[in-house]
Amino acid sequence: MDTIEAWIRALTLPSDEHVEAACTADVVVVRYGIFEGRDAIAERIEGRDAVTAWLRRSPEGVTWSASPQDGRWRYRIEIDGFVNHGWWDIVERDGQVAEVHHRADAIDQTPPDRDQVLAEHAARHSKDHSGET
Repeated sequence: MDTIEAWIRALTLPSDEHVEAACTADVVVVRYGIFEGRDAIAERIEGRDAVTAWLRRSPEGVTWSASPQDGRWRYRIEIDGFVNHGWWDIVERDGQVAEVHHRADAIDQTPPDRDQVLAEHAARHSKDHSGET
C-alpha cells in the first residue's frame, strides 16, 4: 500500500493501527480555515495520538478519495450527500506521512449537522439489529 492509500485508510477508518501504518510518530497536520481566514491556521495537530483523535471526530460513513495534481493531492470528501474538495500538501518520510497541510475548498452547500448525522446513523444501526424494516 502506498503512502496516500494508507493516509486515506486512516481517514476513513481512524484507528491507532491505521494511523501508525500511515503516519510517522511525529506527524503534523496543519488544517486551514474554511470560511473567513482561509489562509490562517485553524488547527495544528501533532503526533499520532492527536491525529487519531482528530480523525475520530468525523462521523462514520465519511468517504475520501484523492488524486495527484501538480505535485499536490486533490481530495474529495463525501457524507450523506454532502460533497466537498480541497488540497493536501503532503510531506513523506520513509514511506509515511510526516506532514499534511489540509486546505478545504470553500463550502458551497450546508454540511450535515454532525449530531444529526450521528443520531441518524445510530437509528439506522439500531433498526438493523432490531429486526424492524
